[in-house]
Amino acid sequence: MDLIQTPDNQFVDGTRRVPGTPVPAWWLNQLQGELFSILKAAGIEPDKADHSQVLSAIKTLAESASQVSSIDALRQYSGSGYVNVNGYYDTAPGIGGGLFVADKADKTTADNGGTVIVAADGMRWKRQSETVSAADFGILGDGSDETQKVQTALNVCAGERKPLGFTAGKNYGISQISIPQFSQLSAAGAVFKKLAASEQPCININSDVSVDVLAVNSPGSAADRGVRVLGSNVEIGKIELKSDAKGSNYGVHLQSSIGIPLKNIKIGAADITNYDAALMLFGVEGGRVDNIKIKCYRTGVYLRDVGNYDFNRAHLSEKSPNAEGAPGQNGLLVESIGGDYTTHDLTFANWLIEDAAEHGYRFGGQLGIRDVSFVACVSKMSGNHGGTSSGGCGFKVLGATSVARHRHKNFKLTACHVEDVNMTGGGIGNFAGYMFSVVDGVTMTGCTLGKKRNAQYSCWDAVSLESVTNISLNGNVMSDFQRQGIRVVSAVYDRFPGWDGLLDGLFVQGGSYQNSHNQNAPVVFFDTNAAPEATGAGTVKNVVFTGVNMRGGMAAIRTADAITYDNLYFDFDYDNGLSSGATPVIPGKGDAYYNARIPWIGYSPTAKNGSTIIDKLTGTVRVRRNNTWVTV
Repeated sequence: MDLIQTPDNQFVDGTRRVPGTPVPAWWLNQLQGELFSILKAAGIEPDKADHSQVLSAIKTLAESASQVSSIDALRQYSGSGYVNVNGYYDTAPGIGGGLFVADKADKTTADNGGTVIVAADGMRWKRQSETVSAADFGILGDGSDETQKVQTALNVCAGERKPLGFTAGKNYGISQISIPQFSQLSAAGAVFKKLAASEQPCININSDVSVDVLAVNSPGSAADRGVRVLGSNVEIGKIELKSDAKGSNYGVHLQSSIGIPLKNIKIGAADITNYDAALMLFGVEGGRVDNIKIKCYRTGVYLRDVGNYDFNRAHLSEKSPNAEGAPGQNGLLVESIGGDYTTHDLTFANWLIEDAAEHGYRFGGQLGIRDVSFVACVSKMSGNHGGTSSGGCGFKVLGATSVARHRHKNFKLTACHVEDVNMTGGGIGNFAGYMFSVVDGVTMTGCTLGKKRNAQYSCWDAVSLESVTNISLNGNVMSDFQRQGIRVVSAVYDRFPGWDGLLDGLFVQGGSYQNSHNQNAPVVFFDTNAAPEATGAGTVKNVVFTGVNMRGGMAAIRTADAITYDNLYFDFDYDNGLSSGATPVIPGKGDAYYNARIPWIGYSPTAKNGSTIIDKLTGTVRVRRNNTWVTV
């Protein structure tokens, strides 16, 4: 029998524009002939009304076939026709046996120990089954080293395009195996046991592979590596990977070995335990990874040059004993390495990251990232390494600082939450709830910030902004921060041209910002940078606050004198519980229009003519005219 004569010997469906594979008469005739030969061998006359004749014929032939006890016995058998093998081994009847047929014409095919057995007289016996199990190759799954047998079974079944099954409840001992192209594996309930930790992954996965469940266990070590996906068009229902030793090297790694992007990789679930770099995707385009569960990590999920990918549902918890709170030790770390915006079009939904040693969600690097969406993503206890953590933002997006005009672009956060940022780490500016720096285009809608385990404050700054454009904050509720609800840093640096000091377009619609500290902490602060590397102040323009509620602190909005301002409008309600004081609640340069409900305390503040302030203490309405407040 010959295969259909197409480039890959497969039929394809047609579309309205492209015709499907034509079925020639010779192919149908040979198929008919093959089926008729089975009926003839069993002595059955064809009957078009009986659709079970081939099955009946096979059963008849099987019942009339010779019997041998094992595969070794088959190798010593002399004869032809059909042979029933009771079991692969004499000691295990019923396991690994099956029906074999002699192929008298085949004089060359090698004995592969499973689907082709070569007898002592040279006869090729071929297994009659569309699906194959590991037991058909004599694989016991008893935890002993069966690497070579497993690899042989994988190679044979991939070459014959047959599904290969591994038995639930069995432990398959391996050192390293490679799942070849065109493999179809069924392994739910089975475990691949890496017998010794090593720097080599115990399983490599090539292109065009499907696996229902891949469960791997390793003794683990600081150098140990788990599973590597090397090819495209891979679909895995679930990966379960566990190291017995906390602080093992990397878990699941998706990356080509020849420098080309991988495409179309889908993983339905990934459960990874005790690997410092748990899940890494480098140079991957188009696909998804869902239902991620990572326990005991240093860097949980690391994405580099990844595009058009969805990540739905994740829970990361427990930092590794190797965690130091150093840069990169994040729950989610994302970068572009291959070029500007090689990381793009990513969606994250329903994530919970706990215990990150540094930032919870971190987008960095010196090349651009664009079009990223978060929905219902949560960070808890970020920067969870005490005073040694270098940072601990819930969400941090930092574009290129070493070069100009390499901003990250288009970040959207919806219904996200940050809770209990570390308050003892070094550098308080790096411990915000949400930080965006060197970014063009951020929309935050319905996001929240609060504390549960922290004794006093949720974080230092709720929303921190520097060198950003086109920022929209809509209906967010930020509570219990120590310093600012919205902190804008407008400064320039000779050493860091990416920090250009420009904020252009900040639109804050509704929402609430509750400061828990009432000394020297305005809720909103447009500030410069007092650090020695800052060489000057920048520009802030096109800022609009509408219907914003602010509470706590010593002031509502403060604008540093050194900054250049253009087109600022603030509509808000503010109260700090004070009825008197030396400083007004809108101190600073005053290059802004105000429509505010505030307590009128301290010296008379400055503002643009046309501003209106309603004193919440007395109800007095004041309007700014000719650079003077007039009571109306």
